[in-house]
Amino acid sequence: LHFSTIQEDKISPGTDPLELKEIKKSACSVLALDPWHAEASYLKANAQWMLENPSQAHRDFSKALMLDPLNARYLKRFGLFLARQDWPQKASTAFDLSTRYEPTKPEYAFQNGSWLLSKGLKEAGIQQMKRALELDGKYTDRVLTALILSGIGIDEIPKAIPDKPGPFLSFSQFLYTIGRQDQANRMYM
Repeated sequence: LHFSTIQEDKISPGTDPLELKEIKKSACSVLALDPWHAEASYLKANAQWMLENPSQAHRDFSKALMLDPLNARYLKRFGLFLARQDWPQKASTAFDLSTRYEPTKPEYAFQNGSWLLSKGLKEAGIQQMKRALELDGKYTDRVLTALILSGIGIDEIPKAIPDKPGPFLSFSQFLYTIGRQDQANRMYM
């Protein structure tokens, strides 16, 4: 895989099935030579998932995590897989571990926060969203969207806004945009 074009996990539902089969074939070739290659198992799992082979994908994700149990990227993706297979408890564990093992990745905190909000765990979800914004203010629009779509009220959103200029100003601008000028002005005081 080191000389392959499939270094990263750019595998998604829109990936061409022929490309997925090629990725799977490349991963299987690597695994034939080195059955302990965690990245090959991980890529094979992703290809299997997108090819709608969930039981094989589960085995391959499990093998990748057995070989590299602290890999937060594997855990995050496995959490997505588990969530889509309707295994919420296992998905929660995978998302939680991904943020614990990679505490500096805003994407992982955002994903975990989104998951928690989708399960009705409002306070924990808001805290993960705040953590994502503390790590990278560029997530403000995504965080605001996720909070609103999760039913978090405009008055509760400030709990997710860290004391950083970027997210703070973006939220204030959002308030102005929706006609809440008084609330936006109070934020500056």
